Amino acid sequence: GQAMWLSYRDCAHLFERCLEAEYDYEIVYGISDNDRKYYSIERARDVLGYDPQDNSVEF
Repeated sequence: GQAMWLSYRDCAHLFERCLEAEYDYEIVYGISDNDRKYYSIERARDVLGYDPQDNSVEF
């Protein structure tokens, strides 16, 4: 659904940030910056520098 949607662009960005991370491992939610999201992406923003550009309501 719209809450869990991940655009191709945001997916590629998240993978790039994971590959460049200085962490051995981290568990984060891989979703776009959706209005209806019910999972937080703040951990991905904080530790990976994840900056999603898309929102499911725009598509």
